[in-house]
Amino acid sequence: MYLDDALLYNQGYMISINDLDSPLFYLFDYDSRSFKINMSFQHFHQFYEIHILLSGRASHIIEGDYSLLHSTEYPAGGDCRRLIINFRVPDDSPVLHEMLQSCLQPFGAEVPIYRFTGETRAQAFSHLNAIFTLGKQPMTPLTQQFIHCHFLQFLATVAQHADESSYEPQELSDSITQKVYAVTSYIHRHYASELSLEYLAEKFFISPYYL
Repeated sequence: MYLDDALLYNQGYMISINDLDSPLFYLFDYDSRSFKINMSFQHFHQFYEIHILLSGRASHIIEGDYSLLHSTEYPAGGDCRRLIINFRVPDDSPVLHEMLQSCLQPFGAEVPIYRFTGETRAQAFSHLNAIFTLGKQPMTPLTQQFIHCHFLQFLATVAQHADESSYEPQELSDSITQKVYAVTSYIHRHYASELSLEYLAEKFFISPYYL
């Protein structure tokens, strides 16, 4: 077990509740990745994903404004630890809809990346640590309910303190890579339209060779 800035971590540890198609779905994946298994291609999910990098050497790149295209790049060298949380929560309850949408507001930011310090970081991680500990117990309906409640408190903490984030967006150093991400995002947003290679190349001022 590792303690990284107050976040409990066990490599290869996983907590899951229900399957991917369920209205309520959770997967907490504690693991590490290396340069050899980079997911450097753009992709997106039909569920929410939170990616917590536990190494300053790794980077996460996003592009888009709804189902965000993203990739993660790990540098050569030792493995980089990370926690990935995939989840889906039902919002069809008239009573809970507004409250849940408030918790999910951070995902709608132009750049939904957050970096917290001090008490806010400790408060957010305390809920993840409670989930980490609960995952060691028999996965009864009550245990699942406790995990669900702690996770909603984690989301609420991030939403409440989102404007305190110290993260500053950084431009990609590779302009070609940046343009390819922009093109991929455009294709995703306009997949129902007729798009040609020539049209995209002209629109983004890039050679068709790179597409």
